Amino acid sequence: MLANIDARERGVCVAQIASRLNAPMASSMGRLFDAAACLLGLRLESQYEGQAAMELEACAGQRRGDVLPFPYLPSPEPWVLDPIPLLLALAEGRRRGDDPADLAASFHETVARAAIQVARAAADATGLDLVVCSGGTFQNARLLDRCLALGADAGLVMLRPHLLSPNDGAISLGQAAVAAARLSQGTPAAAPAPRR
Repeated sequence: MLANIDARERGVCVAQIASRLNAPMASSMGRLFDAAACLLGLRLESQYEGQAAMELEACAGQRRGDVLPFPYLPSPEPWVLDPIPLLLALAEGRRRGDDPADLAASFHETVARAAIQVARAAADATGLDLVVCSGGTFQNARLLDRCLALGADAGLVMLRPHLLSPNDGAISLGQAAVAAARLSQGTPAAAPAPRR
């Protein structure tokens, strides 16, 4: 499935990962979508941010997906998911000759269910049941719709942006809202700099 990647490039990547040279750890959902699109043969190199994720969403279409493994990591940090079993399941499905569209649909279903599982666990731990679906990943209409439905079924109050994009462009508005709230309470708009 990675046969389309030049052997020399693969070797360089393996060496970078082993030495951690120019291969930082990533926890963004965008990189998970990139990896899935690559494993399914949809996109090896993106020309712009989100390209692989959009192609993965389009590939999935309206098909129903199965649930693949996406377990919690044994970690002191709560609710950290291990993407390796999910990526291995996609690779194994591709090796078997499964339709990439079916695998793309299963990837979306799995990510949506995992997101709601984490949100439900966080709600149980904190007593808060309000969930805001925001960030670039929620520009994916299929994922957003599925999370909204699954979250409501799980007893969560699900919110999504209506007037602004869920993407990073709206971060500055949130920062301004926090600053305004702090000023109205008589506290500094910006958090004090940490002591060194």
